[in-house]
Amino acid sequence: MPGKIFISYRRDDDPSAAARVCDGLAAKFGRASVFMDVDKFRAGQRFDEELAKALAECDVLIAIIGPRWMELLESRASIDDRDFVREEIAGALKRKIVVIPVRVGREGQLAPLPRQDDLPGDIRDLVLHQKHDVTHENFGRDIDKLVKDIRAVRGSSNKLERAARALRWAPGIVAAAGAIFVALVGAENVRDAGGWLRGFFEEPERPPIEMTPTKSSSQKQAADLVASKSEADKAAMIKEAQTLLAELGYDPGEADGLRGVQTTDAIKEFQRDMGTASRKIFGQVDQRLISALRVAKRTKLREERRRARQLAEKEAAAADAEAERVAAEQRKEQAEEAERKRLARSLSPNATSIPETKAPGDETACRQLPAALTSQVPLKEGDEFCSATGRKTARVERIHDQSIRFLVNGTKSLTCREGEACAFDWSPNVHFRVTARSDPARGIQPVGALLPR
Repeated sequence: MPGKIFISYRRDDDPSAAARVCDGLAAKFGRASVFMDVDKFRAGQRFDEELAKALAECDVLIAIIGPRWMELLESRASIDDRDFVREEIAGALKRKIVVIPVRVGREGQLAPLPRQDDLPGDIRDLVLHQKHDVTHENFGRDIDKLVKDIRAVRGSSNKLERAARALRWAPGIVAAAGAIFVALVGAENVRDAGGWLRGFFEEPERPPIEMTPTKSSSQKQAADLVASKSEADKAAMIKEAQTLLAELGYDPGEADGLRGVQTTDAIKEFQRDMGTASRKIFGQVDQRLISALRVAKRTKLREERRRARQLAEKEAAAADAEAERVAAEQRKEQAEEAERKRLARSLSPNATSIPETKAPGDETACRQLPAALTSQVPLKEGDEFCSATGRKTARVERIHDQSIRFLVNGTKSLTCREGEACAFDWSPNVHFRVTARSDPARGIQPVGALLPR
């Protein structure tokens, strides 16, 4: 009778996908034949002991591998925390039951299987077992294929078990057959046939082999090779630690694979920052340190990518805001110009323009004030009038509501109000009146006009 199927998963990885795989297998094999620790324990039970009992009753272990599986494995190893998932897989590998690594997630976004060298020694053989993928998009098809594979490997295991059971029964069968043979032919005949039977079953005697104890040079070479490999692995580990420390902003010195004072100080500083500076591992280079450094590097890279993305989004938002501001200013200027023209037309529907002239030696255009005004002349801030010689000027400095201020000859200020007669000192005989409108609060932009007296 086949055992149960054990679902091994990490609750901080992808528990919902693990639950779906459990439900899919339970629909095919029965709920009692699939174990998952969600609803199998009662209050007061020892969690670790119940897991060990459940694992002992299983002949298939499904190792659910999500996007954070390797990160969580290294994180627990770095802080020397008990890892039940690692213990479950190690126990299954030790018992030599069927172990199936199952990657879960979206199609095309599945986490890669860890490298064998990145795994702890007790679960390093996990990646030697054929994996199976269960994707969100093809869940039904992938579960059916997984069920088919489990039944296939269980069938192979059952055949091997039956063969082993037959071998265990073989001595008893042979003994029973011998007893029947003696009963049938008699003891005397059996003794006579003994020599023939012994000759048939026994191997011929061979001369003893002299075992002279000698020192083998191959054994010494093998020991030297192991020692050399161990030193090379240690140097490689120290060099990786130095490289990772430098990338994380510490100062371990040159990455030369030698653990000097500077490297040891950098390791201690890192362990203090991570809160793992226990007396047992303080300043030491081991697999736990390498795992912690890898996790810290991945965390730093994720943080750098997040900050870069935020900066890019902030810069893009600022550029969009600046573009919108410029466009708003352009729209505002266009609206103001249109409003000035409209108000000018409404103030002087029959207005005529004054011809422009230039002062001698001056490239600035100005409008010559005629001897007498016969119609309205529209104005805007910045307009300039000049005398016949072009040497005397009057510039529209500011248009207020019902008044206009002129700057005469660049020095004297002249304010003309509606209803009053005005004249420039360089043309005292030309009298005029003004009309003006300006109220930005109500959307009325500065516009005015000269009126005949």
